[in-house]
Amino acid sequence: MAEALSIDFLRRDGGTQPRAALDPATVANYAEAIRSGAAFPPVIVFYDGTDHWLADGFHRVAAHEEAEFEEILADIRPGTRREAVLFACGANAAHGLPRSNEDKRRAALLLLGDPEWTQWSDREIARRCAVSDRFINSLRATLTANGSQSERTYVTRHGSVAKMDTAAIGKHAQAVATIRSMPVDALYQVVSERHRERQDLKRVRRDEREVALAERIADGNAALAEAGAAGKRYGVLLADPEWRYEPWSRDTGMDRAADNHYPTTPTSEIRKRPVAEIAADDAVLFLWATVPMLPDAFAVIADWGFSYKSHFIWVKRRSGEARGPGYWNTNEHELLLVATRGNPPAPAPGTQWPSVVIAPVGRHSEKPERIYELIEAYFPTLPKIELNARARRPGWEVWGAEAPDQLPDAGKTVHHGRPTAAEIDVYEAEMATVDLPALPIRGQA
Repeated sequence: MAEALSIDFLRRDGGTQPRAALDPATVANYAEAIRSGAAFPPVIVFYDGTDHWLADGFHRVAAHEEAEFEEILADIRPGTRREAVLFACGANAAHGLPRSNEDKRRAALLLLGDPEWTQWSDREIARRCAVSDRFINSLRATLTANGSQSERTYVTRHGSVAKMDTAAIGKHAQAVATIRSMPVDALYQVVSERHRERQDLKRVRRDEREVALAERIADGNAALAEAGAAGKRYGVLLADPEWRYEPWSRDTGMDRAADNHYPTTPTSEIRKRPVAEIAADDAVLFLWATVPMLPDAFAVIADWGFSYKSHFIWVKRRSGEARGPGYWNTNEHELLLVATRGNPPAPAPGTQWPSVVIAPVGRHSEKPERIYELIEAYFPTLPKIELNARARRPGWEVWGAEAPDQLPDAGKTVHHGRPTAAEIDVYEAEMATVDLPALPIRGQA
C-alpha cells in the first residue's frame, strides 16, 4: 500500500540510480503537472529498518522537489540497498521516461561488475535488467576482452576484500566507463564518501543560515517591539512558528531536518518574541502546532500572554491511499490551537464552524485557505496579523522572514466557505473503502 513519505527520508546515494543522468525537461514537465494537481504513481522505496533506498521514481522525486512539495507517495517495501539496486536495474522498462541504450548498459554493468551478481547467467542478468540475452553476452565479452592488469584492492561494506580495475583512471572517457563498471560495493563506498562531504557542506551552510536567521529574528523582534511601542494592536493573531524538531543527532539527523527547507528556531527563542506587545487587551491567537511540538506550543501560548481555549483539526487529504509518517499512528492531521487574552467575543451560537477542516496537502508548510476564511468569518472587523506569513492576504498585515510584499491575484482566489457535515460524511465514506494493513515499524517509539 502506498503512503506519503517525506522526501528528506529518501536515500539516493547508494548506487540505486542506473540512469546515466536525469532529464531536466522531464523533471520540469512533471513539476508543472504536479503544481496543476496531477497524480503520479508512487515511487518504489526499499526500507532496511534504518534507511529508505529509492529504487524507482528519481524523476518524480526531483519534480516534487522543484514543485516545493515535502512529501511524495511511496510504495515502501522491506529490503536492503542491494535489493533496491537489483530492482532499479529493471525499472522504467515498461513505464516512465524510456531508457536510453546508455541507461541499459549502465544497469547491466552494475550487475556484471558485482562479485556476486556477475556469477549469474546472461539470461538471469538480462531478466533482471529487462534487456536481451544477446545484449548481456556482448557486453560481458567486451569486458573480458578489455580486461586490465592494473588492479586495486578495496574493502567492501561487508568487510571482505575485492579488486577494481583502475587502468583508465586519469583519462576522462575511460574513467567514465570505469566508474560505470565499478562493482556496486566499490561504487557505494565512493558515493558514501561524497554523501558525507555533502553533509559537511550542508552543515556549514546551515550554520551560515542560522547566523543570518538570528539577525533577521532580532530585526523582526525589534519591529514587533517598535510596533507595540507605537501603539499598534491586533485583535487577531495567526502564527505558524518555524518549529525546530530536534533529531536524535544534529550531526547526522540534520540531513533530513526541516532546516534544509527553511530556517528553524529553538522554542526558547520563539517564546521570547514580544507578541504580547502587539496584542490587543482582548485578542485571539490561532497557533499552528504539529503533534511532536504540542508541549512547546502550550509554553509559547503562555509566554505570549494567552490562555488555551480550544483547537481545530486540519485533516490532511492525501492522494489515493497515501498515509503520513509516524510511530504511534500515521500522522494525518495538524492542530490549530485557539487561545485568548482578555475577553474577545466568541462566535455566536449556530455560527461556529466544525472543529474538523478537511483540506488537501499543498506545498511545503502551506496551510489550507479555509482556515483564513474561518478566522475572517469569526472576526470580520478586527485588525489581523499573520506571523511567519508566506503569503499576503487582503485585510491582513504580515510579519516574518518570508513575508511577501505582493497581494495575490484576486482572480485566482477560491472561496470554499464553511465546511458542511456532508463533507465529513464523504470523507468518512472514502476512508471506509481504504484497506489499511499493518505498516512496518520504522523505528523505536
